[in-house]
Amino acid sequence: MAAVAPSARPAAGACRGTTVKTEPPVHDKGKEANPSPDCGIDRTPPARVNAGPARARLHARRNTFAATKPGNARETSGIPTPTSASTTRGLTKRRAASDTPGHFQADGCSVNSRRPAIRRHRSCPARRGRGGAEQLRACREAARRRLRERVGAIVRAIRAPLADVLRDHALVHLPPAAAARLRLVHPSWARALASPLFAVAHAAAPRRASGLFVAALDPGLLFLPLDAADTVPSPPLAFLPASSAPAVLSSSHGVACCFSSADDAYFVCNPATGSWEGVPCPPCRITWPRPAIVVLFDASVYNFGGGFTLVCAFESAPGSGIYCFAVFTSVTGAWWVADAVAPAEGLIPASGVVAGGVAWWRTSIGTAVGYNPVTGRAELAVCPGDSAHWEISSAAGKLHCSVLADGDVVVFRLDGNGGWEVAATVPVAEILQQRPWQPEPAYELTDSSSSDDDDVENRAEQDRAGAIPAVASRFRMPRDDVRLLPFQGAEVEVVLLAGRRVVAFDTVTRRRREALLPEQPAGTDWGAAAYAAHTNTLALVARVVLMEPPDDQEEVAS
Repeated sequence: MAAVAPSARPAAGACRGTTVKTEPPVHDKGKEANPSPDCGIDRTPPARVNAGPARARLHARRNTFAATKPGNARETSGIPTPTSASTTRGLTKRRAASDTPGHFQADGCSVNSRRPAIRRHRSCPARRGRGGAEQLRACREAARRRLRERVGAIVRAIRAPLADVLRDHALVHLPPAAAARLRLVHPSWARALASPLFAVAHAAAPRRASGLFVAALDPGLLFLPLDAADTVPSPPLAFLPASSAPAVLSSSHGVACCFSSADDAYFVCNPATGSWEGVPCPPCRITWPRPAIVVLFDASVYNFGGGFTLVCAFESAPGSGIYCFAVFTSVTGAWWVADAVAPAEGLIPASGVVAGGVAWWRTSIGTAVGYNPVTGRAELAVCPGDSAHWEISSAAGKLHCSVLADGDVVVFRLDGNGGWEVAATVPVAEILQQRPWQPEPAYELTDSSSSDDDDVENRAEQDRAGAIPAVASRFRMPRDDVRLLPFQGAEVEVVLLAGRRVVAFDTVTRRRREALLPEQPAGTDWGAAAYAAHTNTLALVARVVLMEPPDDQEEVAS
């Protein structure tokens, strides 16, 4: 009888007719399953055929999870599923740290009874090994470098000298005359003021109107400053090559369009700096003494060359009331007639303003007509109210309409839908306050046909009350002598003409600026003069290269 090998000997106490386990099955690497207490019988479910080690370990962990889950333990004839103490501890810790109910993790493997396992993406730096760690380190270093640069810029701005702060942030808000005097402070200031970037920033900065150009028959052209420090060289526009004083047709961000009737010449200039460019005449011959031309100047940060656009409104046929629009740009150097037309009976040429990139004029029938050279469309707006005293202006890039009615000035703003909304309401008495040092008492704002008894009664009432004329609500001025003038700027500023006084009233700060017109020569009426609001800036004026008009415009030009 052959000897039995030690490895093939049956275990002590083993039952006959049973299969003897010679070596316990390995379900996990480095972990030995617990032996079965039932006579050494192996009742573990057989593994799938051709299952790899990873799949076997996954099945073992799932069996372990099913056996350890509370309320879901497997009861198979009292035979527990093989588990290990380390695996149980790992499952308990992962389950305690998990935020999702029913979600368990063990040894880096995610098991969920409701949804599939969530694995890390291959692009995660933790799975890329050494290369991913280096890339993560480089990203962190770049973030730290950007943070250091940002902090350094803040520290430099805080510790900057006062002279640099004034040069970079305060000079753009000064009038051109005051900024020119500061060139001698330091060479860096002179370089900053001579830079084209500074000129663009100065033109784009929000500011108030500097004054008005007044065109009268006898004194000619004069500039009426509302601030003594914000004026233009005198005499105004003396640098233009014109045989007579030209008239300022319109102004936008410091750039003015001028016309010399004696020379039949047009100029686009900056009255504060003296730079100018000549432009050709419009394709249609103007029949009135003053052409209806509006200059549009883009004050954005991208207009480094000082480009501008001219829009001329002319009647298609004398007396027709239908107006066409001719456009000239400094880029093309030629006039061309647009296809848009608009009904504008009684268009007033001296009322042209710019608002939001649109050239506007008012008419004598209570309407305002505009043309947008970018879209090529004509616009029409009806004046709010039924007063005969009204004027259009521009503030903060929007069209405004000032209406004088019942002793108040109501300012309307044109919204994006073509309707009017009330922007401000100011009494005329508040705008034209009598100064305390003026000896003349104030009278009520009434017609000149008021009785003398009412005037005497008003004088006696003011004397008894002891009220100073500065706070009185009565003024000696007929209603017909008060005229609304156009305004422009960043805020609404009502401008009134009362005799020789020109008063600008800021509706936000309630402050007023006043200027006095010179004595009227014989036959001069300041109420009939033409006024154009102007704001002094250092805006550049682009050079114009004249070109031939398009072929389809030759017939119009002839």
